[in-house]
Amino acid sequence: MKVYKYDKVTKEYTGTNIAYLDKVASRRAGREIYIMPAYTTTIQPPEVKDGEVTIFVDGEWKVVPDFRGRIVYDLNTRKGAIWEQIGKLPKGFAVNLPERLEDVKTMYLKTMKTNFDVCLTNTKLKVPGTELYFSYKSVERLKNEQATGVTMSRDDNNKIYMLTRQEYDVIINYLVIYGQYMYLQKWTVENVLKKCQDLDLLKTHQNKLEFKVDQKQINNLVKLTPDKRKEYFIRMADNIK
Repeated sequence: MKVYKYDKVTKEYTGTNIAYLDKVASRRAGREIYIMPAYTTTIQPPEVKDGEVTIFVDGEWKVVPDFRGRIVYDLNTRKGAIWEQIGKLPKGFAVNLPERLEDVKTMYLKTMKTNFDVCLTNTKLKVPGTELYFSYKSVERLKNEQATGVTMSRDDNNKIYMLTRQEYDVIINYLVIYGQYMYLQKWTVENVLKKCQDLDLLKTHQNKLEFKVDQKQINNLVKLTPDKRKEYFIRMADNIK
């Protein structure tokens, strides 16, 4: 007769075995009596899913969670270790660490800064009135060229150009205004992220971690008088505080 084995210590199902008929005991009792191997039962265990195990307790099979071999975290220390016990996790332990506001905020700020740096330094802007493209990182090079009187150079698309001092001023001014505008966007996002005190609300700002260049807005800022442009940046900066 087929019987079902369980572990002596953990009580978990370990497979099947054979119980043989005890002919002498059966003849004396007038019924079939089998010699049961240790730690076996005739009760068939139920099927289990991944992450479960069946154990034999109090004369019956019970299905319980099985986290053995998985990393389980102590919610107090937030440290993980390989779990070695059968059954439900005790209070204060979890398979997945719940997200914390400060952790997500730190990650968002780091991602935002990386995206900003890439956008600021790598975006090539077509300077209005020219066929030249420059990125913000070209500002210092252009200033040096202007100061040293370089007569020929290449833009960030490798196009050869020759500029007058006034043309240098126009391009440098354009890139500086672009930089001011982009830093204003960065500080605005930083302010929103740092002030947020709700995790769900914080996650709604995830789409702000990417930066896109609004060249139309930059062109509009360039057209303003220096005083009007200064007033704009001061007003926007005050809104961040």
